[in-house]
Amino acid sequence: DDDDNNNNNNNNNNQNNQNKKKKKKKKKKKNNNINKKVLPFSLALFAGTLPFVNRPLQAAAARGHVAVAEHLVGHRAEVSSCTEGGRQPSHFAAHAGHVAVLEHLASCCRAEASSAAHGDRLQPLHAAALAGHVAVAKHLARRKAEVCATYSDADEQPLHAAAFGGHAAVAAHLISQGAEPSATDKGGRPPRWERIR
Repeated sequence: DDDDNNNNNNNNNNQNNQNKKKKKKKKKKKNNNINKKVLPFSLALFAGTLPFVNRPLQAAAARGHVAVAEHLVGHRAEVSSCTEGGRQPSHFAAHAGHVAVLEHLASCCRAEASSAAHGDRLQPLHAAALAGHVAVAKHLARRKAEVCATYSDADEQPLHAAAFGGHAAVAAHLISQGAEPSATDKGGRPPRWERIR
């Protein structure tokens, strides 16, 4: 009887150990899957810049902290300063949907609605359109942002970004402001309307 009890205990211990190992493997596999996920296009646009938000004003703009942005500007933070990836505070605020930050930057610092970053000509309106922020797009339109401004060597317009992101409301607003629905990029491709459901 003692031998049977010992065998049962050993079997139970072995089974418990195997269950623990399976749980660890599942957890490890789940973590690996998270790391392998592809970034959405809207984040890929800012990939290469988000890790480099080493300037406090960009960080405040991205997180919607108006009071912090106000304090930093009051202490001579440059509104037109760029990250290593070439993005200004207005790009981060537009991409994150923070109209209040954009209004503050515009009012106290004369930030242009169509301020482009270095080289690739990305405008805050592109960032807002790609992320689907209608309120930001409307705010930037009131500030005379160029609805047909082109971005990168592909000459993509904010309408291309809105269509790619599947944001019908932003696309409709851009069209109401003069964006051409059949506008093509440098490769002759129109906006990807099939992505809007």
